[in-house]
Amino acid sequence: MEVILLGTGSAVSNDRAQTSVLVDGSVLVDCGAGTVLRLSQTGVPAHSIQDIVLTHDHVDHVSDVMPLLKKATMEVDEHPGVTVHGPREALDTVRSLFDAFSYIKPKLDVEYDEVDDGSKLEAGDLEFTAVETEHGTPSVAYRVEELVISGDTEPVEEVAELADGAEALVHECAYPDGAGVDGHTTPSELVEDVLSRCTVDRVYLTHLFPEAEGRKPEMLEKVRDGFDGEVYVADDLTRFSVG
Repeated sequence: MEVILLGTGSAVSNDRAQTSVLVDGSVLVDCGAGTVLRLSQTGVPAHSIQDIVLTHDHVDHVSDVMPLLKKATMEVDEHPGVTVHGPREALDTVRSLFDAFSYIKPKLDVEYDEVDDGSKLEAGDLEFTAVETEHGTPSVAYRVEELVISGDTEPVEEVAELADGAEALVHECAYPDGAGVDGHTTPSELVEDVLSRCTVDRVYLTHLFPEAEGRKPEMLEKVRDGFDGEVYVADDLTRFSVG
């Protein structure tokens, strides 16, 4: 299964697209600003995305949903339709976007699949499992095969349990130590509260805020000091395979 980290930034990043992960060429996990551009740079057409799997309702995770679907409907004469999965609040946000851009509605069929703690969902040929996380709004992390995507979250035991035995964990690490805020994770917290509680082969640090950009070597060292697996600071368009 091929994974491309389309966007690895935050709502205030200067040089990164906002959060989005392309899984298996047809499923998007989150769809923040810059997703459409990064997707085009991979050569994957927008209309091939038939499932959008959202972790939560914040703007930097949903803001390119309508541009993506607009582009998709312009690529083909008849769009095959799309299913949007996610917590109820995220689905309500997407419904509101369709209300605001109502001229897109007649051009494709949209289905909604509500997700909460413990949900299992089908996206393409893949099965996702969701667990609840902590981010100040209803939010979830997902596991699909040997991949776990944390979404935005404080370090929580539920993600550690979900990631146990996985090949790759894409975990937010928004701030360096000493600069963290509620609802996000720092390197020390990631090691102490997540990686020490699970067995996973490699971890990709993502959702970086500008405060992290000049301290990436320090952040890498902090995680590597407490974790035996491979550690990477993700960049936009980072590619890897699992399975």
